[in-house]
Amino acid sequence: MSTPLGFDPSVINQSSVGSYYPGEQRDYAGKTYEFVKLTDAVNATSGMVAEAASATDGTIVTVDRAGGSSLGRIPRGVFVSSVTAGNYCFILKRGLHAAVKDAAAGLTPVGLKVTSHATTDGDAAPSTAYTDKWIGEVRVVSAAGVAAVYVSIP
Repeated sequence: MSTPLGFDPSVINQSSVGSYYPGEQRDYAGKTYEFVKLTDAVNATSGMVAEAASATDGTIVTVDRAGGSSLGRIPRGVFVSSVTAGNYCFILKRGLHAAVKDAAAGLTPVGLKVTSHATTDGDAAPSTAYTDKWIGEVRVVSAAGVAAVYVSIP
């Protein structure tokens, strides 16, 4: 789909779908984004991992691992802005995100496959099993609680 002039996925945090539709994908600045709804009571910030929150609707996501509706480490993308719980936004599906959350500072070395953290809301973690669902791979190692990750989620 062609991207309209002035489109910026990092500023979209809206309470209704507006002119977009859930699941809509847009290319912008060499990256691919998908329009989703953030559920549960935990707000998201840029760099947090979005996980599937519905077995029937892949456009409903959460960052709430500690008691929310996460279906168990099924990454859907990475947030590119601060988003209020219950609102719609675009998440990064393909492309470099310079600051993916990594509170445990485990995203090292470069080339490491990355998945969502097992217990920490919105965090990424090293992939330790071939059965992990990957977010992408580390491009710049973790520092100050974030790492640059090339996101590649189908």
